[in-house]
Amino acid sequence: MFQKLPKLLHSGIFVLLFLATLTILPAQEAEKTTFRFSCVSFEPLSIADLHYREGKKYLPLNVASCNRSEPVPLRGMKFLEIHIPFTDDDGKPGYKLVGKARIPKGTNLALFFVHEKATPDGLPLTVSGIDDSLKTFPPGTFRFANLTNVPLRVKFGDTSSAIGAGGMTVVESKVSAEGGFLPLWITDTKGNKIYENRLWSQVSGRDMFFIGPPPQPGARVSIMLLPQIVAPERQPQP
Repeated sequence: MFQKLPKLLHSGIFVLLFLATLTILPAQEAEKTTFRFSCVSFEPLSIADLHYREGKKYLPLNVASCNRSEPVPLRGMKFLEIHIPFTDDDGKPGYKLVGKARIPKGTNLALFFVHEKATPDGLPLTVSGIDDSLKTFPPGTFRFANLTNVPLRVKFGDTSSAIGAGGMTVVESKVSAEGGFLPLWITDTKGNKIYENRLWSQVSGRDMFFIGPPPQPGARVSIMLLPQIVAPERQPQP
């Protein structure tokens, strides 16, 4: 079991060691043809009252801290645009763009990572999205993301997988219906072990495991686990 620790660092996206609260995603909702998206931030945002634009409409946006937000639909847009209400110099109310990201192509469900930039130039929120569909990332699997600038190798259970710098891989847990703990080893390309643990896996779960650079020279890699439970699809009544 992971324990909550203070913030470690920002690297590329963000990394900290934290066990997020489980969210439940109904399978039948995730597979609808309408594009839907969730957001997550691994630190509380200081910018409040966020909205996303859909055509001429500005709809409230929930960016959950250390957990996926509930999926919401977005129609007719190529980008996720995040805005906040503001009043211009003439006293006219409107909305101001604070973050923007292209919607991943070929998916009906995406996950957007949102964090505040460390530099004052550009938009105050950095936003990036990935395909979060059940087809790409099905229940019973772990998705490992390498946020370091060096290639790594992950051995999870009896499966070994290489992950390039900045890359991702999805590994099937192959656990029984009762679930169970599986050993995890992370090594560099020379086989040197840089992380070891045991992760709980279950057939209804799909967990994202982020591997970030050490917070300081000589320390082990930074880790964050973002778990999720996918509820079974409801069967039609006879």
